[in-house]
Amino acid sequence: MIDPTRTWRSLFAETVPKESDFPESNEDKLRICNDRHLYIMSDGASESFNSSLWADVLVESVFAGPPCSGFARWLKQVTAEYRDRSGVTSMSWSQEAAFARGSFASLLVVECLADEVSVTAIGDTVALLVENGIITRSFPYKDSYQFQQRPHLLSTVRSKNITPYFAVALRSLLAKKSCLAEAGCKVYWPYPSSTDALLICVTDAMGEWLLRQDVGTQGRLDAVLAVRTQGDLIQLIDDARREDGMRRDDSSLIVIGEGHVAPYT
Repeated sequence: MIDPTRTWRSLFAETVPKESDFPESNEDKLRICNDRHLYIMSDGASESFNSSLWADVLVESVFAGPPCSGFARWLKQVTAEYRDRSGVTSMSWSQEAAFARGSFASLLVVECLADEVSVTAIGDTVALLVENGIITRSFPYKDSYQFQQRPHLLSTVRSKNITPYFAVALRSLLAKKSCLAEAGCKVYWPYPSSTDALLICVTDAMGEWLLRQDVGTQGRLDAVLAVRTQGDLIQLIDDARREDGMRRDDSSLIVIGEGHVAPYT
């Protein structure tokens, strides 16, 4: 069990839109609660209808109370809330058609429990554990090539969530230990013994960039660990897009560390 004097909390949490001139179009949403050691991130899929709202509904609903059981019932409730907030009755016929096709978003939930870290991940938003300055664990993806696959995202259309993947993934939510199946969406990580270890949460563009295995791997991680302000993050992303092929997309970063570590502000 973790030493009760060790307290984990957010050291940094910011998001940068794909287009700096249109920050309102950012489809990444995040919430943190240091008192509950709860950290949530969602990335709305740009090609779907009003995915920014869907990501917001998911994040706010988990923040109000992470579903420990009855996930399908919880998903039905948040889908109904999304519908209520979408203003369906005032939509044009083309908006109604797009709404009917559904909205899609990833969901990442990190909870620092009494003796382990719980990571729930659906889609391509990832959590990484950094120990001694290197990435030692990542979930749900471990390699950059996995971001080339079509991610399994939560949908506002019920039938889109009834697939073999979700049948396994949702069962893993109830597991009391890490699901060994690759399709599982929940793992438990033991707390690292090192007091300078960090947990990093990122959306897909940054995740793919960080998990590339080449001569620049360590330099990319070092650059992220050097971020202290939103200005630093904006500069890092601008440089990475221009010089290192980071995909232009909304990009978000949460850094979680020991309570004795100075905040990234």
